[in-house]
Amino acid sequence: MKSESQGERDDELVQLVDVEGRPTGVAPRTECHRNRSMLHAAVHVLVFNRAGEIFLQRRSPDKEIQPGLWDSSVGGHVRPDERPEEAAIREMREELGVTADLHFSHEYIWWSQQETEYVRTYLALHEGPFVHDPWEIAEAKFWTREEISRDMGTGVFTPNFELEVEWLRCDLSGVLRRWAKFYGWKGERPFI
Repeated sequence: MKSESQGERDDELVQLVDVEGRPTGVAPRTECHRNRSMLHAAVHVLVFNRAGEIFLQRRSPDKEIQPGLWDSSVGGHVRPDERPEEAAIREMREELGVTADLHFSHEYIWWSQQETEYVRTYLALHEGPFVHDPWEIAEAKFWTREEISRDMGTGVFTPNFELEVEWLRCDLSGVLRRWAKFYGWKGERPFI
């Protein structure tokens, strides 16, 4: 049985966008999750600590899409009349109970069997503690680069997070290189 807040989230209106990420309209979240032709805006936040570890969440077993898999620190949809960065800040508060300075990293279109999203990803530094939403997150913890490398391709992570790792390896924004230098992260690359 769905809780009241779960029902409200199912009926949430999200921003439809074109292939450049420009708003084109709105639609219910559940409709977008059943129609791959409805490109809609989403945000991810990847939270790092000063040791260079990344905070990941294991999706609730009750989630409609990819239940029980480890995923990005924060993920959510952009609401009508909301800028992506505003959505990322809101989602961090809702899912982890914190705020942090956000740094734009990359954007891409994600196709899955259920949906098509225009994803904007932000990076943040935060040590915690975090208070996660039990409806959204079954478990959460910081992962080392070695742990993530070990479990890539084994079915532990969502396919979307594994794509995020590829973007992190590229570090197009240079944010991870700056953090790696400032905090003394070891390794040839700032991530993986």
